[in-house]
Amino acid sequence: MPEGDFPDGRESRRSELLGVEVRADREAVIPVDGELDVSDTQWFTAFVSEALENDQACLAIDAGRLTYLDSSGLGSLLLARAAAIQAGVAFYVSEASPMLRHLAERTRLRRLLLDNRQPAPAPGREGVQQGPAGN
Repeated sequence: MPEGDFPDGRESRRSELLGVEVRADREAVIPVDGELDVSDTQWFTAFVSEALENDQACLAIDAGRLTYLDSSGLGSLLLARAAAIQAGVAFYVSEASPMLRHLAERTRLRRLLLDNRQPAPAPGREGVQQGPAGN
């Protein structure tokens, strides 16, 4: 991932705090420390893309040390979840800070972001609804 300035010339305030850690079990973990706001979403999205391009089985967001999240940051988490599921990769938030838990509750997004892993769809079954018997 390139370090340094944004395309518009602004410097990233916290890009060094983000990265992708790949574990032996094909799980990519993106730790988010400090803030995830409008000035950080470009970096976060780039790391999500990097993780999804590398044949991972799961994408985990470690937000245990997240101290501030604005609507852009929350939107980035939702977009990361959607991108992972579309790519056939399981998604979950492995750790959630009190700030993220509070915001997820207030916005009624807890189920989407914090409750368990979001499994990847079976190959060739993306978007297929199954009935009660699995049909």
